Amino acid sequence: MLDFFRRHAVTIALSIVVFFVGTMFTGMFFFSDVSDQEQEKQMRDPSNAVARYGTDIMVPRRRYFNQLQQALYQAQAKGNDLRYMDPELVEIIKLNALNRAIEDSLLYKAALSQELSVTKRDLKYSIIDIMQMYDLPNKSALRQFLAERGIVYKQFESNLMGEILVQKMKDTVRASISVSDQDVERFYTHLDLSHILIRPRMSAEAQGEDREIAIQAAYQKAEEISAEFRKGQSFRSLATQYSEDEGSSKDGGALGVVHFGQLVSSVEDAAYSLSPGELSRPVESPFGVHLLMVNKRLPQPHPEDFDLENEKQRLASRMQEQALRRLMGSVAGDAELEILEPDLVAAKAKLEGNVELAKGSYQTLISQAPSNPVPHLLLARLLMTNSDQDAAVKELKKADVLLELTTDVLLPSVNMELAQYYRSRKSYRNMQQEYAKAIERATGHIPLLQQLASSFEKLGDAKRLKTVNDLIQFAERMESEAASQNAVTKRG
Repeated sequence: MLDFFRRHAVTIALSIVVFFVGTMFTGMFFFSDVSDQEQEKQMRDPSNAVARYGTDIMVPRRRYFNQLQQALYQAQAKGNDLRYMDPELVEIIKLNALNRAIEDSLLYKAALSQELSVTKRDLKYSIIDIMQMYDLPNKSALRQFLAERGIVYKQFESNLMGEILVQKMKDTVRASISVSDQDVERFYTHLDLSHILIRPRMSAEAQGEDREIAIQAAYQKAEEISAEFRKGQSFRSLATQYSEDEGSSKDGGALGVVHFGQLVSSVEDAAYSLSPGELSRPVESPFGVHLLMVNKRLPQPHPEDFDLENEKQRLASRMQEQALRRLMGSVAGDAELEILEPDLVAAKAKLEGNVELAKGSYQTLISQAPSNPVPHLLLARLLMTNSDQDAAVKELKKADVLLELTTDVLLPSVNMELAQYYRSRKSYRNMQQEYAKAIERATGHIPLLQQLASSFEKLGDAKRLKTVNDLIQFAERMESEAASQNAVTKRG
């Protein structure tokens, strides 16, 4: 058990303590006008969900913000500053955090259904690892560390136990996967595969004897089809006549070329045991009873640096991920995912090309946080890609006005996009004013100035490029002098 926590100490510690240390992402990028204290309260409310499957599986706001905090913490550790991130990049980060939170929520549900548990010993070793990470000598120091940040210790333990349980579920699934030499050879062999599917005649709720009778009837039908094949009927004609897979029956049962790991295990094992032209015995899967035929085996070349043990490890990782995906899919079942936060709805809808839903969600964000320029910029970009330039410019102008009233974000991109619009309309005076505003907003902020330099270089605007490069050099000189002064002060 101690080895478990040594392996996962950093992951678990970051996902808990980073979240509790403080919210680094409230404000403009997160579309809320409530206080930081109220947001903290909302995050810790277990009934407060950002998404759900039906009414049974909730994705808690706390779990989502945990994942988001980690992503932004890692971005800042690499030298990125939230003030300089493009809002569309933040949207991608948020969607990725949502996906990870959804996965953890499904795995948490699976862990509970499999009656996995967190023991006192589990919790003890995890807390020890966290204390070591933050150089806290004892539990009293940890309690003080948390209390100084307004954190209730019991809530900390509860969240920590949830993270441990999810990790236990992942480890349980991964431990169930083993890879043999034969599996590696299968991985490098693709199959041109056909099948005939017989679905059991039963309701979705059928259980016990009724279910068994229906499955046996499907087996019997498959045996009768096998007999016809042995009498000389072609597999293709039998598939067209009998297969209940509508997608492949009209093409003689052809599934095309399949790769190792794409099929359910019972079908995969049967398929890879066949020689070309050989008919399988009836094989049961969650979809029904299959008859399989391999049309061709297609060996794939091994890489020049092929190493069997390395390949086994790589394949194991892939199969473990597939097993986790299957588990999460079984937990979700047929329930539809419903996202409850409008910023996440907007980002997902835009990614999927649902313009009207994205537009409505951005408008909801604007009504929720009327002083925030970010949703106006995002809506403007959406409108611009949808060839609604006039409406887009109105939103950009609103964002520009709101930027005058805040120092939380800078967004010289608002002015650059307005300048481009005026350039296309040959309104050069307005264009020059917007370029000047963009440079003013970026002044003193090297990453933003570098972004502007790249834009002016692409535009072939040598004069403004020189202006921006001069500002970058000046800012770098000021930073260097400040660092030298700090060093002198420390030595003194």
